[in-house]
Amino acid sequence: MKNIKKKFMPGKLNSSGVMLAAAVNLLLPSFLCLIGKEIADFQIINNYIEETSIGYYQKIVFLCLGLSIVILGVIDYIFLIKPVFHLESTVEEYKTLTRMEDSAVYEKYLADSSIERMFLEMLEEQKFIQQQNQIAENQRQETELLALQTQINPHFLYNTLDSIRGLALIHDVEEIAAMTEALSRLFRNMIAKDGKLLTLREELENVENYMLIQEFRFQGRFAYICEVEKSLLDRYQIPNLILQPIVENAIMHGLENKNGRGHLVISGYVTEKRLVLNVTDDGVGIEEEALEYLKKRLKSKERSSPREAAKFHTGIALINISQRIKLRFGEIYGIAIESTPGVGTTTELILPCIEVEDRQVKGSIYE
Repeated sequence: MKNIKKKFMPGKLNSSGVMLAAAVNLLLPSFLCLIGKEIADFQIINNYIEETSIGYYQKIVFLCLGLSIVILGVIDYIFLIKPVFHLESTVEEYKTLTRMEDSAVYEKYLADSSIERMFLEMLEEQKFIQQQNQIAENQRQETELLALQTQINPHFLYNTLDSIRGLALIHDVEEIAAMTEALSRLFRNMIAKDGKLLTLREELENVENYMLIQEFRFQGRFAYICEVEKSLLDRYQIPNLILQPIVENAIMHGLENKNGRGHLVISGYVTEKRLVLNVTDDGVGIEEEALEYLKKRLKSKERSSPREAAKFHTGIALINISQRIKLRFGEIYGIAIESTPGVGTTTELILPCIEVEDRQVKGSIYE
């Protein structure tokens, strides 16, 4: 009996182990299922959190995109669309203005966008060109009217001068014959070659004829000296009778009122693009106020009236010639003047370099 109990004691222990193992085997699947369920629930919660976060971020992105579109739209309206609308109203207002300078609207435009400023600058430039064309047309009409008023049959004039010269030669009055011949050549060049370009030599011959007449008139009170280089005489062209009015102005306002013998010198030189001729006299000079007026008028685009020029005792011929040169050749050309009272005056004539073989620039400032 004892043997039997002893025999089965290990079996009892084995039964406990088996029971424990059975319990473990029984509970482990449930535990694992519980853990799996917890993990699954955690995974679901984690996925939910991730989905919620992604949706939140997506909303933020869409909101930022929407705000960016709105901001870009506002910027586009301010800098592109609004100026275009404003420009349209500007055009309509400009059409109703006769002179923008006199309108308060013009001051408002100055603070507007660059598009409007560029547009207004273009309109002002076009307006300036139209004004210049109108000035040139008015001057041309005035010149034609003056020519009609003073027109004399050239052949009648030439024949009369030739008759006077012939009588002078018959009676051995050489001075009258020489003066008449000089006057005849001067008028011939003035009429026959009007509106043309002359070589520098031909234009200086016109000046010599004019000076010959003046020397007879003033009984040799002043001397004429030409210092232009001979290499320039037949190479360059200038408008017909453009130097003579400058020489005449030097005599009338400088040498005529000088006590004693005076001198008039014509010199010239060439730069890369300009032909510069200087007419210098040692006459009475020009007073400071009159000189400032003359310099201002020489730079101005407006014509000077004879009454205004007479007020300052300055020659209107210089102003008109300078303006015609600028209209014909450009703003960088024209006349400049410097003078010292009691010392003399230098008048500078600035022209483009037009070589004899260069026919691109035709006509005259008197057209």
